[in-house]
Amino acid sequence: MTDIQKVTIALARPRGNFEGRVETGHYTVNDGTVTLVEPNGVPVDRFKLSRKLKPGEDVRGVACAPTRQRYSKRAAAISIAS
Repeated sequence: MTDIQKVTIALARPRGNFEGRVETGHYTVNDGTVTLVEPNGVPVDRFKLSRKLKPGEDVRGVACAPTRQRYSKRAAAISIAS
C-alpha cells in the first residue's frame, strides 16, 4: 500500500473575531502521480483530483491544488444551499 500523506491549506485568513479556516487533504504518490484520497486511502474522484508530477516539482505543492479545489467546491455548495 502507498503511504498516505497529509497537506493542510488555508482557505480563509483570520480577521477580527474570525479564526480563519483551514482544511486537511490526504494524498498518495504512485508512479509519479499525486492523487487526492480519503484518510483511508480511497481515491477522491481520481481523474479530476490527480496530476502527474513534472521533473523537479514539489509534491506537497502539487497536492495543495486539488485539496483547495475539493474544499472550494464544497464551500460553494454549502453557501448555495444556505
